[in-house]
Amino acid sequence: MALIPGSVPANVDGLEFLCNHFNIPPALCTCELFNITSTSGSAFLCDKNVKIEYESYEVKQHQAINSVYAAIVILASVVGIFGNLAVILVTPKKNGRRKLSRHQQLIIVLAIFDLLFSIANAIKVTAFLWTPYWLYGEVMCYMFSGMIPIGAWIAIGIILIIAIERFMGIVHPFKAGLGKRMMYFLLLLNVIGALLIVIPLLLNITLTKRKTTNDDQEVNYECNEIWSDEAAKIAYSWTLMTIYFVFPVTAILLLYWRIFKVLYNSLSAQIQISSAHEKMNAKRLSDNRKSMTILSFVLVAFIVFTFPNKLRHVITDTSGNENLVSWTVFLLIEMMYSFHVAVNPIIYSLIDTKFKRELVITVRKLFCCYKADINRRDNSIANGISNDLTSA
Repeated sequence: MALIPGSVPANVDGLEFLCNHFNIPPALCTCELFNITSTSGSAFLCDKNVKIEYESYEVKQHQAINSVYAAIVILASVVGIFGNLAVILVTPKKNGRRKLSRHQQLIIVLAIFDLLFSIANAIKVTAFLWTPYWLYGEVMCYMFSGMIPIGAWIAIGIILIIAIERFMGIVHPFKAGLGKRMMYFLLLLNVIGALLIVIPLLLNITLTKRKTTNDDQEVNYECNEIWSDEAAKIAYSWTLMTIYFVFPVTAILLLYWRIFKVLYNSLSAQIQISSAHEKMNAKRLSDNRKSMTILSFVLVAFIVFTFPNKLRHVITDTSGNENLVSWTVFLLIEMMYSFHVAVNPIIYSLIDTKFKRELVITVRKLFCCYKADINRRDNSIANGISNDLTSA
């Protein structure tokens, strides 16, 4: 590519700005690409001092936004860590013993993967509080680049498995439901599928060097996704959108529609055999409706917080223009994406009264308040009995 008079945009401060203008990946951004020589009129673009001056300005300009972004993502991760730990540790009890239904077990599995996502995301963005560059080395570059998307992929797979379990248990209650072996098989299949489909992404992750000072010994790094084959990039992006959003979300919506139809419209849900059976059926119907309400909010939250991220990937990859979405909008989308692991525990605590009650008891136990409350109540009862005896 040779520059011709008048082809250089106005206010160009360096070669990197020029490459961004023509949508050229950083790895291919060289003076030789533009046939720039020391005697050409565009030689100033390759001047080290000019380029470094521009990069320093760019870093300073974006670092304030980066810091806000990192702080919000860390906040979402902290909420996700403590919230999902609560979901894992706080389980319903019946007659003093912990008892989990099949879909509650799956919710705990979902919380475990959301917890791992939260931890990985918090570690990844912590350095961005003070620098836009990658500080964790090449191995961690590959590790975090794979772990972050895998977390969301596995999550939607688990939500789909929960929908299947609820469909079999509510719509076909007299048939064999989702057995433990089948549940484990679907979970294993979900994890293996996510690990396999992340391979093309990892093959195109690159730790690139970037000079930002006049000191030749100082080199900063960026962990980037750089594809040499644009057609493969587009195909991969659409494959992810189909497998990990369009198909599972559509399937879940269809299953939920059938479940709600049974819960609210089916005559079989209103069968009354005796007074005892009537109460038992009414309680089962109420529990199923409540669980489906919670699961519906979980699905809606997942769609709201992850769809913008997936749509951005498809649009930018298909257009071939990474700058189609502004830097600020990109960070806003990423911030939304990080909250999909923090919102589920909030939904459980707002809707599920049993979870809320067990959570309060667990927190009190952790802070040594629960025994104090019991002792205070026992003392109050004892004092009341003593006063009654004295007055008698």
